[in-house]
Amino acid sequence: MGPYQIAKQLTEEKIEKPSYYQATRQRGNYKTMCDFETPYNWTGGSVVRILERPEYMGDTVNFRSHKESYKDKKAVKNSSEDILIFRDTHEAVVDRRTWYMVQELRKTVRKVDVGGEGSLLTGKLYCADCGGKMHYRRGTTRAGRDWRGIPNGEVQHTSAGFNCSTYNSSRKQCRQICCSHSIKEDTVKQLILETIQYALKSVRMDEAAFIKSMRSASEVRDKGEVKKLKAGLSKKERRFADLDLLIKKVYEDNAMGKLPDRRYEMLSSDYEKEQQEIEVSMREIQEKLMQFEQDTDRTEEFLSLVHKYTDIQELTPAIVNEFVDKVMVHKIEKTDGDRVQEIEIFLNYIGKVELPAQELSEEEMADEEKKRKRRQYRREYQKAYREKHRLEIRRVIEGAREADKQKQIAEAERATDVLLSMDSTEQVAVMVSGENKVIAESRLPTKEEVKAKYGR
Repeated sequence: MGPYQIAKQLTEEKIEKPSYYQATRQRGNYKTMCDFETPYNWTGGSVVRILERPEYMGDTVNFRSHKESYKDKKAVKNSSEDILIFRDTHEAVVDRRTWYMVQELRKTVRKVDVGGEGSLLTGKLYCADCGGKMHYRRGTTRAGRDWRGIPNGEVQHTSAGFNCSTYNSSRKQCRQICCSHSIKEDTVKQLILETIQYALKSVRMDEAAFIKSMRSASEVRDKGEVKKLKAGLSKKERRFADLDLLIKKVYEDNAMGKLPDRRYEMLSSDYEKEQQEIEVSMREIQEKLMQFEQDTDRTEEFLSLVHKYTDIQELTPAIVNEFVDKVMVHKIEKTDGDRVQEIEIFLNYIGKVELPAQELSEEEMADEEKKRKRRQYRREYQKAYREKHRLEIRRVIEGAREADKQKQIAEAERATDVLLSMDSTEQVAVMVSGENKVIAESRLPTKEEVKAKYGR
């Protein structure tokens, strides 16, 4: 739920809002300013401030703001570098894992469809090629067609799914970056559910073996990531040192008269700007390295999460947010005429989890081979049929469109006859004003005038 949905529910449940709670107990600054007539009128802003406060997980935050002068009453917010946080100074209301999970969830905008429903997986799916987030595409309905492309009078439902956000944004600008990476929502849900069930089953069957395998895989993965981060850090440090030399060089050339002042100012500003960007990037890499050093073993946290659930048969928002870290969606590839798509599922605390390959018997393998050959034959037959009867199919489709058009015209004529048969002059004025998008103020038209203009 979003902050405003939470505020609406708190208002409906008649939970006292913070200002009223403090004022009625003679606390805080709302003793005289509180609106006592609306004790349960929560706002989304109040919920946002509660969700973002580190104090609720046991920390004390100082130097949030300052005043320019003792004469100035207006407080100015400090930057994040000037704020000091003292951890575990008092009893926590919520644990750190939940608090940080909330901050991650609030970074993603969750859109709902016309029915007021969204997707459980919003913010969890990423494109494996460009790294962009996958955007949710709700299910739609349209006129049904048979395999030849001819309308058959049925209604065709398109399943909800996800598309690469980079591909969507570039397509609007008439240029293509990345590709669709389209995948159905139900398919991803089923894979995530099977992955979580497999992890739970592995823990319950042999917890010691599961811990050992997860720790070894985590050590290998962390070593590779740390090596990559250190290589990137050393590269940026070398570039930072080179920029120092370049700045000194252009300064000496300018002082000796070899470089004009205008050129010196332009080069110097460019070098300094690049240095600032590199410095920010280096700081981020150093923070990641420190995080790797602090995160020694998180398998125990995953085990405590597993013991929290006895059996999972359906995905819920809480289960998805607690278990799933991210899902990487790869590009669709064609293998022997079949569409194959790789999906990588990363769970919290243990990383990537791969489902074991299903071993098929000889009978099952023979059956799958028959199905594959049947699909291939059907595709080739349909392609050849469409090529042979392309003009005929096009005429049938155009005829169906013309029939739909005539049907709409007939319905409009019937609606017009019903409207014209009414004696009320106001109904005629409504039709005229609706057609012309104006309000008839001078005089109302007669029936004959309406028939002459809008009749058959």
